[in-house]
Amino acid sequence: MNPIDAVREKLEACFIFNSYAPDNIRQLAGIRMLSQIWIDVPAWYFWLHDVPGAFMMEAFHTDTWEHDGATFDSARFVVRYFPSTDSELLTNFTDEENDLRNSSLFDETGTPVYEQLHVVRQGYFECAVMEYHFSRSADILLMLLGTKTPLCHETRSIALEAHCTALYESLAGMYSLFYQEPPESSYLPGKVNGETTLRALCFSKSNSPLGEMMLRHYLGEESLAPFRHHPDKESDWRRLALIKPESMNSPGCGCCCGN
Repeated sequence: MNPIDAVREKLEACFIFNSYAPDNIRQLAGIRMLSQIWIDVPAWYFWLHDVPGAFMMEAFHTDTWEHDGATFDSARFVVRYFPSTDSELLTNFTDEENDLRNSSLFDETGTPVYEQLHVVRQGYFECAVMEYHFSRSADILLMLLGTKTPLCHETRSIALEAHCTALYESLAGMYSLFYQEPPESSYLPGKVNGETTLRALCFSKSNSPLGEMMLRHYLGEESLAPFRHHPDKESDWRRLALIKPESMNSPGCGCCCGN
């Protein structure tokens, strides 16, 4: 199986599983609704419980890489954020993006109408990069988020970075529920790029150092600094991992169809 299909298959399984979770479980993960986007590459919309607006995650690069006998299928996704039309965060975007957001290009869900989706795919509303690396032979997932580092006085840029981090944490919660394990470790790279903030999570059922070794190799870092998310968020991940599939008896789904 090629890497784009391998990553699509694993993410689809996770997201479909989460879409049928009852609302209280999805809320624990931070996700309100999600919807697959039927285009030529893996892509999804997400609406969060505590963040207004909508996110779009679209794959733009896939690859396979190996190290020490371990093979990973990987995909890099661009993250787009569509603020509500009255949001101050629109000031983070260009005048052209503001005009697009306030036009008929967007529907009542806060996402582009399907027929005009190609417009925003031309480099608009981009705010972060997400990476997934799935091991073929070991039960390991490396999950990375890269955001532009805001200056200390850029209050709205700090808020935008926080929103992207909230999406990242919600996706980690969704995978904790699906995988039945919370992330075993989280890191910041040992070397800091002044323009980019990078976060990394490692999921593994083997409790082996392989995940950290692979992450260090991939990032080219000699060291990885342990990083703690908010204690409540890490507690939510542990709670989600303990929820058994048989307890998820939701009568509907969490996609944008409203059922």
